[in-house]
Amino acid sequence: MITPAGKVTTLAGFAGRNGYGASEAGSAGYLNGAGADARLNGPWGIAVAPDGKIYFTDYYSNTVRVAKPVKK
Repeated sequence: MITPAGKVTTLAGFAGRNGYGASEAGSAGYLNGAGADARLNGPWGIAVAPDGKIYFTDYYSNTVRVAKPVKK
């Protein structure tokens, strides 16, 4: 997420990591989970549905992923 002021926040996965070893902590790959527990491997493109769900492609995993907002 990037705010209008330019602040960047990672919502899922680990920023700056790539690769395909989902079994190793901190690596990219394909694993569903909340926030940093999720593993992504080439997130690309994004769309937000009217219900607030966020859809994006996970390029190297050849999947379409969905994230839903979590109330704090």
